[in-house]
Amino acid sequence: MNAVILVCQNTIQKEWRSKALLFLFVITFIILGILTAGLSYFNDNILTEYSMEAVATKALSMFFIFLNVWSYLISTYFGAGTVRSDSEQGVMAQMLSFPISRFEYLLGRLLGSWSLVMAYYLMSLILAVIGISLTVGKLILSFKLFIGLMLNAIPILVVIALAMTFALYLNMIQAFISTFLLTLILVSANGYFQETTVKVAIENLGVMKGLGLILYIIFPHISSWGDLANSFILDIEHKVPVLQEALHLAVTLPLLLAMIWALFRKKEV
Repeated sequence: MNAVILVCQNTIQKEWRSKALLFLFVITFIILGILTAGLSYFNDNILTEYSMEAVATKALSMFFIFLNVWSYLISTYFGAGTVRSDSEQGVMAQMLSFPISRFEYLLGRLLGSWSLVMAYYLMSLILAVIGISLTVGKLILSFKLFIGLMLNAIPILVVIALAMTFALYLNMIQAFISTFLLTLILVSANGYFQETTVKVAIENLGVMKGLGLILYIIFPHISSWGDLANSFILDIEHKVPVLQEALHLAVTLPLLLAMIWALFRKKEV
């Protein structure tokens, strides 16, 4: 695991030097600033008989949902960029010339990108809690928010893995767009087949519906875990069959990682 940790650390250092994280934090600060300014104005001028604690909690939840979507895009960016830039700049071949196996390199890049996105996610959440709490004069914090954060770590990992797969063969922009489109297809398939019985699903099974069913079966259900996370964020009842989804994830996620590994083993560096 020493080699994996070194590659993971190198991934974090590499992305930090690229200033991408700094740019993302600037964007997040701007959005958070707009949110807190709106809350402050609401607190001072509008409907002061309303519970500002309830309003602030809802604002934090909405910011968290924005952060979920934003983090998926960031995951796509880091997942596609870290492998693609290594390939184009000759870094991949150089690193593999050291006593680092392909498996260790790939796992280190995956975990490094995942750590970056989750660190950004956590820091953004902490800043949001602090900013909104200072605005309303009371600590606005719920343990359920952190449960939502941990649950969203699952689809973030899946999106990074998908982006890395496309980046093995496509350039940065192509890999980003391909991952984005595949993610939308997976979310759509998940939304349709999750609410449909097996009998109805196989009726009139055309090409597109059949493709969607195959993707629904073989890929982790990104939107299911996102919906489960949002249920904690918004404090609403969820309809996700947790045990069923956990068993499906336990099978499909290792298969996805094995597929990436198999493709990378055959790739010329």
